[in-house]
Amino acid sequence: MSLWSDISFYFAVLYPFNKGLKDLDSRASAAIWTSLLITSIAIIIKPNTTSMRMFFVSGILRSIYSVGLGPTLWLMGAIQVLNKGIFLVSFMENNGTFSKSRYENLTNFNLFIMLVIYFFVYLDYVLVPI
Repeated sequence: MSLWSDISFYFAVLYPFNKGLKDLDSRASAAIWTSLLITSIAIIIKPNTTSMRMFFVSGILRSIYSVGLGPTLWLMGAIQVLNKGIFLVSFMENNGTFSKSRYENLTNFNLFIMLVIYFFVYLDYVLVPI
């Protein structure tokens, strides 16, 4: 997978679906803040995919308990639509879509699939209530 499709996959996997949130225990809150701090330091010192994944997970958890589930899901949906747009443009540019003829672009199955996926991600963001 490329970088953008990898990020998109993790947004889909980490999409939290909770019906109700309870108050967060102070020890759990401290653990989330500590993990956020440790992963931030790890990203600054030696960036790798594991520390970035842990940073995003702890950031999502912190956001859920700080601002609520609805705004967190809305923000994740907006980032997902933006990420899909960047991925689609990079996919089109890497395949030489802008220099090919219209017939070659219309018969490109991978481009068609990417456009359909982007369309459904956009519909999910616009039509599904939080």
